[in-house]
Amino acid sequence: MKSKDIPFLDDVQKNVQKKKLFCKYESQVRNIWNLAWSQKCLIYFKKHINQLWIDNREVQLKKIFQNNYELLQKQFICKNRFQGLNSYTLQTIGGKLPVYVTPAPYGLVVIQEWWGLNSSICKTADIMSSYGFKCVVPDLYRGKIAKDTEEAGHLLSGLDWKQALIDIEESARYLKEELHCQKVGILGFCMGGALSIAAITTSKIISAAAPFYGVCDLSAFKLSNANGPILAQFGQNDEMVGFSSVQDAKRLEQTAQSENMARSRTCILQSRQTRSIQLSSSQVSPRFGSKVLT
Repeated sequence: MKSKDIPFLDDVQKNVQKKKLFCKYESQVRNIWNLAWSQKCLIYFKKHINQLWIDNREVQLKKIFQNNYELLQKQFICKNRFQGLNSYTLQTIGGKLPVYVTPAPYGLVVIQEWWGLNSSICKTADIMSSYGFKCVVPDLYRGKIAKDTEEAGHLLSGLDWKQALIDIEESARYLKEELHCQKVGILGFCMGGALSIAAITTSKIISAAAPFYGVCDLSAFKLSNANGPILAQFGQNDEMVGFSSVQDAKRLEQTAQSENMARSRTCILQSRQTRSIQLSSSQVSPRFGSKVLT
């Protein structure tokens, strides 16, 4: 990015507020991009804004994205492999982290199943967003999505949990510091459920967790270190022993009791389903949101 581009960016905010797409610097921009006047500038304008964001140039974009979030969310935020979804790139200790973000007042980190960041988990984030949560879904596999259970198992076994927890913490930090959420919770399914429990025992930012089945190594991640309440959901017919079965749910509850966690800080719910993923929009939202984060 050359310095001569900056005047255009400085003028963008005023014109975006007026809902104008062009400004007095349009001629200069066309020269930079070698555009003929017969070509539509808006397409290249979007690409220009997107590239600045990808390159982590927050100084130039800070006012634009913070002051005009609602408009820009519809017009200028770059798309990822899912058509129409909002994609950001966070700079973390482990490098660049792709995330999916939804607009809403309260912060929630949503963690994928072992399949990866697919359209299903993004739809779940959209559901939670409709309940008033600003959701960030970190792409823990960095773009990889499993096509079958064999590939999903391979991706899960190769996951670096230490880096995954760093990614989760950076996502929570982004919600709190950049998007100004007063409190941040975490919601996860399957692998994400186990990571949700691990995250709330290691994070100082995340203040509540709602794992939808999945238990991590409770000897490595002590429930007594939890930074807030845990609302865990399990299916009564789940037969995945050692990870998300009824026995594992009881083990989680017994561990919480043995570590003297207050009853109000750990709640285990069970449904008659094999797994409780369908409870996401009907049960977690009102309890998790109205009583914990708001």
